[in-house]
Amino acid sequence: MSRPPALPDALIAATRVSAMFRRAFAAEMAREDWAAEAGAGPGAYAVLRALTYRPASSQREIAELVFIDPSDLVGILNRMEQAGWIERTRSLRDKRRVVVSATPAGDEAFLRYHAVAARVAEHMLAGLSDEDQETFARLSMRVAAAAESSDVAVAAGRAPAAAARD
Repeated sequence: MSRPPALPDALIAATRVSAMFRRAFAAEMAREDWAAEAGAGPGAYAVLRALTYRPASSQREIAELVFIDPSDLVGILNRMEQAGWIERTRSLRDKRRVVVSATPAGDEAFLRYHAVAARVAEHMLAGLSDEDQETFARLSMRVAAAAESSDVAVAAGRAPAAAARD
């Protein structure tokens, strides 16, 4: 069997950076007693971050925002609700829709999670100048935006904005 064509170095680098951040973040979170007591992991941070930017989102919207399978999201939300970090209510307009909102305790947990993520990011980016960090961020956002508006988004279960409106 012949070897498949090589992936672009940029994609390999992005994948490595993402995996390294996830591992480092999970390792740091394992040292946080408050998170362990709540039974919450890194997925809860993603949900709280999504709710910070899109308060009162449906479970489906959260799953799409954070790239978590809806069936996996239910367990995360159950633990977060037990910890008092979120509330789930039925939409007044559409009784089938479940709306998720962060509580004040969830807002506090988000800030704690965010502090851990900032420490990990600071450590990972320490070898880059401020200018290099800005360039890295700008280019990463361009790649993400291109992926969101392409067939990659459809393959990941996220329809591009134009398709969602049709």
